[in-house]
Amino acid sequence: MHITNLLKQNTGPQFSLEILPKPGITAEDNLLRYQKILARKPLFVDISYHAGRSNTGFSGKKDSVFLPRPKTKALSEILINTFGLNPQPHILCTGFSAEETETVLLQLHALGVRNLLLLRGDISVPTEQKTGQHEYAFQLVEQVKKLNSGINWRNENVPFNTDFCIGVGGYPEPEENFELAIQYLKKKIDAGADFVITQLFFDNPRFFTFENACRAAGISVPIIPGISPLVSWNLLQKLPDFFKVSVPEKQQQQIKKCSSKAELEAVGVNWVTEQARELYKNNFHCVHFFALSRPEILEQVLKKLP
Repeated sequence: MHITNLLKQNTGPQFSLEILPKPGITAEDNLLRYQKILARKPLFVDISYHAGRSNTGFSGKKDSVFLPRPKTKALSEILINTFGLNPQPHILCTGFSAEETETVLLQLHALGVRNLLLLRGDISVPTEQKTGQHEYAFQLVEQVKKLNSGINWRNENVPFNTDFCIGVGGYPEPEENFELAIQYLKKKIDAGADFVITQLFFDNPRFFTFENACRAAGISVPIIPGISPLVSWNLLQKLPDFFKVSVPEKQQQQIKKCSSKAELEAVGVNWVTEQARELYKNNFHCVHFFALSRPEILEQVLKKLP
C-alpha cells in the first residue's frame, strides 16, 4: 500500500524504520536482528542503499574488509512475504544510468514494492559519474513519475505502467542556504514526489522551523520527521561532517556527564523518546527512526512510546 494512504488511514501515533543492512550476513539474518521491532508493525521499512562492501567508520574514505551486503530486492521480498510489511528501498542517482534505474524499478515493482525513497546520493569521487546518470534527485522523480504513466527512460510509450509512491529527502539543517534548500525540495515536489522524509535531527525547533518554511513555500505533501538515538561517542564526533547535523547544547551537556556506555545509551534513549513524544503531540502521526545504533536501543525507545 502507498505510504500516503497509510498516513491517511492511521491517525494515531505510528513509526517507521530505516534498516542498515549489515555486511557478511544473509538478508534473512539481517531482518532477524530487527525481529522484535518488525513485530510492532512499523508503517513502512526503509532499506538504506549501500554498496556491497564494508567501510571503516562513517566517513566512507577508508575501505576496510570487503564483505557482501544483502541485496535490496532480497530484503524487500522477505519484508513483503514473511513479515507482511511495506518496504521502501532507496533509489540513487549517483552511480546509475537511467536505463539501469529503470531495470531495478521494474524488478522491484514485480516483487510488489510500491514505495520508494529517491535520493541523489553522495558524490565522493569523479569515477562514480556515469553516462546517462541523473544529476539531481528531481530528475529521478521525473523518471519514476513518467514510468508510472507508461513512459520509459527513452520517452517511449510502453504497454505497462508502474504504481510507485515517491518519497524524497528533506533537510532541516542544509549544507547550503536554508531558503535555497526549500526551493530545491519544492522542485522535487513539483516533479511529482508524494511525501518527504527528513534527514535526522536532534533539535525539534529546527524541524518545526523547516516544516513551517515548507508550508509557506507551497509544499503541501506529508513531511515525516526522522530521528535517531545518539548513543555513540564516535558518532557524536562524526555527525557534523558526515550527516551535517548539529547536537543541541543541552544534549551535549548531558552527554559530557556520561562516564560509561550505559549512561550514554540512557541519555540517547531518553532524548529521542522526548523528541518523538513532542512530535506526536504536534500532530506528526508518523515518526521515522534511523537505525544508526543496535536494534536493542530502538527497542528501548519504542517500549516508552504509545
